[in-house]
Amino acid sequence: MKYVIYTDYKANSPKSYNYEAIEAKTLEEAIEKADALWNAEADSIYLMRIMKKVGKVETPYHAGYKFETYEAILCRRSYGWHRNTTENAEGSHRVNKNWLTNNRNEIWYEIA
Repeated sequence: MKYVIYTDYKANSPKSYNYEAIEAKTLEEAIEKADALWNAEADSIYLMRIMKKVGKVETPYHAGYKFETYEAILCRRSYGWHRNTTENAEGSHRVNKNWLTNNRNEIWYEIA
């Protein structure tokens, strides 16, 4: 299954946020990979989300352009992982992974 790790950095960090696609067979494997990223940069990270692919690959505009949508399912702040729900005081977070298939390998993310 495909997952995306969203990292939101603290205000004093030189980075603001980042989306990183990962391959994981299970959610547990995705958590392990996200934890490794968290541990590598814990001092500069505000929050991290594991986002799961929802729906299918879309080709809406023209040949060569595609996108797929990811939705946050888990969130981590300093105190550990929890579900990304309003009951846990987390807002909905969806993003489209966009790419061109014209041999330029351009990939970018935009809020859905």
